[in-house]
Amino acid sequence: MKISIVIPSYNQGKYIRRTIDSVLSQGYPDVELVVMDGGSTDETLEVLEDYSERIFWRSTPDRGQTQAVNNGWKLTSGQILGWVNSDDILLPGALNTVGECFETRPGVQWLYGNCRYIDASDRFVGDYPVQPYDYEFLVRNVQNYIPQPSVFLRRKVVDEAGLLNEDLHYVMDLEYWLRVGLKYPAFYLDTPLACLRLHQNAKSIAAFGKFSNELVVTIEALFARPDLPENIRRLKHHSLGRAYLLAADMNFWAGDLKNAGQYAAQSWHQRPFRLRRLYLYLMLGKLGLKIARRTHHNPYDMGMQA
Repeated sequence: MKISIVIPSYNQGKYIRRTIDSVLSQGYPDVELVVMDGGSTDETLEVLEDYSERIFWRSTPDRGQTQAVNNGWKLTSGQILGWVNSDDILLPGALNTVGECFETRPGVQWLYGNCRYIDASDRFVGDYPVQPYDYEFLVRNVQNYIPQPSVFLRRKVVDEAGLLNEDLHYVMDLEYWLRVGLKYPAFYLDTPLACLRLHQNAKSIAAFGKFSNELVVTIEALFARPDLPENIRRLKHHSLGRAYLLAADMNFWAGDLKNAGQYAAQSWHQRPFRLRRLYLYLMLGKLGLKIARRTHHNPYDMGMQA
């Protein structure tokens, strides 16, 4: 069973060799690796040249990571699809574990495993907060407990659900899990499959404030679907309130008090009379932000040092 991996890339020459090696060293008998580079200007192309006989790669400007993954998937021929960002890695034996699961469990349409956080020097930082699959929990808490580099899907799932939403650049993975999960439940493999690298240039750290609008748009779009089952539709107020609250919190810690206040008001409208410490900080304005930064750790810096 062929597994096709796409690596979307842009100016990650510092890490991409480790990413490629983590795939090619798997020892899996039938793996296809495609690197879609967005026109890097660092050492990325020199690294890719070293692998020209073992992988397919292309370097041309694109609309970002999401489009790169979609374009790469279109070029692949494997029955199983995945993507690994150019600063993340697969753990040894991951593809054998994935391939065996799909081979022996024909009812599994997509799966995910555990994931570790590593730093710029490959040092272990912590464990991604993975948990067994529960679609209602995913919707209710707007908590993406499914780590993207450890996700693999049968091609038929992608064919039926469509590609990633190219209007999204930060939460395209969560949107996809929500979309695919409406038809196919994921299978959880309780074993480490990948590592997600935390460093100061990673989007999850450098641009956490930009996630907020996409998160809200994704949850609003979910509840605008006419085909939602009733057990999911009844979570609307809870889920939207949670999404708006998270958006408010992200903007607050990013220093955007105006948008933080607007999202906090929307959260209150969905779930009134739920007091939050964030609301008090927002009422205090810049003073509240100053107090918060002095008394609390920024929850979005992931423990990284500059």
